[in-house]
Amino acid sequence: GARTIDCSGTGGSGQAHFNTSTTVAFVLAAAGLPVAKFGGRAASSKAGSFDFLEGLGISSALPPEAIGDAIENCGVAFILAAGIYPQLKRLAPLRKQFGRPTVLNYIGPLLNPVRPAMRLMGVSSEALRPLIAKYLLKSGYCKNAMIVTGGQSLDELSVEDQNSISRIKDGLLTEESLSGPDIFSKRIRQLREIPEIRSTEYDLSQNLRIFDEIASGRDDQSRFHKMVVLNSSAALLVSGKVASLDEGIRCAADLISSGQVAEKVEMCRGYYAKFSS
Repeated sequence: GARTIDCSGTGGSGQAHFNTSTTVAFVLAAAGLPVAKFGGRAASSKAGSFDFLEGLGISSALPPEAIGDAIENCGVAFILAAGIYPQLKRLAPLRKQFGRPTVLNYIGPLLNPVRPAMRLMGVSSEALRPLIAKYLLKSGYCKNAMIVTGGQSLDELSVEDQNSISRIKDGLLTEESLSGPDIFSKRIRQLREIPEIRSTEYDLSQNLRIFDEIASGRDDQSRFHKMVVLNSSAALLVSGKVASLDEGIRCAADLISSGQVAEKVEMCRGYYAKFSS
């Protein structure tokens, strides 16, 4: 884990949910970063990260012993929590019955068995974010991270609201804030919705369509695209790949528009096919 990055979130915001962090994982892998993306299926949302991956044609059955090989051969290991901790399977029906965030939302991303040295972690609770940051700082293995809460308790950086950030760097923990509208300046006014995707909740088919619009280069103006490039930029900054958020935004946008992210998705489909049942 000393050279890997994770970009998982806790979920549980209750807001309309596009799979931003999973899309970010492909961007980071396309940038040449080794990614260990830890996650699960939907509990309270309509499309969890592994529901989304399976919709893309990427198997969720990566065995633990193949994690390192996946990172080496396609740049990203998608690690299903229940595949590492089988006892979590028994809790899944109960979590669905609850229909709201539980303690497992907030503990979940911390259980990544790779113990990645770098993290962009979204936390949907403003109260728990600094506690999680302190835990990661004391863990000893997390060297560089942004633990973020977006406006309206979003578990990722928002382009439309103020964001709170707990920053781990050089053994220190600091608190920062970031205004999404300030980052994108006047461009924020140009954000558009993808036609026919105006639902207050996004199901799997809609999320797959949004992803296809972005990865194909047909969408470079929607707030979905801006969310992906902003969160990718933060992760690139955490990794040391870029020196500023502005540089990271340009880098992420170029990786998408050049087709490198779409190529990475195809590479993952080919690699993960061997684990399909």
